[in-house]
Amino acid sequence: MKHLLSILMLVACLSLSLTGQAHADEHQTKNLDSALFGYWYGESIPVPIGGKMVNSRFTYLFLENGQMHMGPEAAVTKALKDQQGPASDSEVRTGTWTVKDDVLMVEWDNGANTKRRYRINDNAMEMLNKKGKVVSAYQR
Repeated sequence: MKHLLSILMLVACLSLSLTGQAHADEHQTKNLDSALFGYWYGESIPVPIGGKMVNSRFTYLFLENGQMHMGPEAAVTKALKDQQGPASDSEVRTGTWTVKDDVLMVEWDNGANTKRRYRINDNAMEMLNKKGKVVSAYQR
């Protein structure tokens, strides 16, 4: 009887533990805004490549697993194809993103953090920068 009671207690504890993990996973998924998934393109910016200034579209890539890449379009595309852990191209910043109360939060791999209030307006993502200026990015 003691053995049966011990087994039942163990099963109950495991069940509660697994239920808690399922809720934690569900909670993590809820912290991502599916409207952001994919590529977003900003204005063309001058970037030094090979000692020359080259214009490149600034790109944000939000992945469904919560990872994010940010940088010139060609470098982000290359980093995504290479998939060598952190982006191998020094022009690309990588991190983990979440959303809470219309605020995009990014924890960058270099330890820095970014918080930006944002909204989706048709095919545009509008973010407020540190100075309160609206910065827009567009889907293709």
